[in-house]
Amino acid sequence: MAVLDAVADRLLAAGVATPGTNLFLGHLPSGPDTCTALFLRGGAAPVRGMGPAGTPAELDLVTVQAMIRGGTIPQVEALQTGIIAALDHWWGTISGVVIQYSELSYAPADLGMDENRRPMRSVVLKLMVRR
Repeated sequence: MAVLDAVADRLLAAGVATPGTNLFLGHLPSGPDTCTALFLRGGAAPVRGMGPAGTPAELDLVTVQAMIRGGTIPQVEALQTGIIAALDHWWGTISGVVIQYSELSYAPADLGMDENRRPMRSVVLKLMVRR
């Protein structure tokens, strides 16, 4: 889960969410009302290319889904905006993970309401991660 940890640390650094408080990895708990859960969702086969100074490099192409839930639609929209601002077209090294590039996979999706009538949305990002 190094990639999810790195994405969570990026969201923390951007002031969007705090792991263990309103940001969770691999599961969406029943509370708090307003929170985000990150899931690793497959990807494509690794890509081989050239790294710095002509050294071989392998890149993993992974997909990360952020499931966002809020007490109100404006809370969900604010989290969605923050996640996109922090991760779309972003690259860098965080928590020892080199993310070559990150972008939205498709437009954010409205997931309707959960069983407690809390609005939900999904943001899916494609990441190129150096091995």
